[in-house]
Amino acid sequence: PAGAPPLASLTGRFASLWGVVDIAELGGRLVLVRPTLTDPLPGIEELEVVDGGTLRVAAQPGFGPAGEPIRFERDTSGRILSLRFGGVTNRPVEDVVPGRP
Repeated sequence: PAGAPPLASLTGRFASLWGVVDIAELGGRLVLVRPTLTDPLPGIEELEVVDGGTLRVAAQPGFGPAGEPIRFERDTSGRILSLRFGGVTNRPVEDVVPGRP
């Protein structure tokens, strides 16, 4: 949408008590990847930019979280502090496990 930030500003590796997720830019699109799966490829979910602070899981067949919002919290410099979806708050992995990329 107009006024949306560059896709790269919405990417990163995030962790919670329940696991790790990556938001990556692939071919001009954003995707959610669960890198700890044995084969992450089938579990990739395409994301849509709603605005500078919200993504949405794109429509998909099956029982996935289609249409679910992913909301970002940023500090005053624009750094992502957390993202929330599926009832879970994820933080940048370096904030959860210092010294780990």
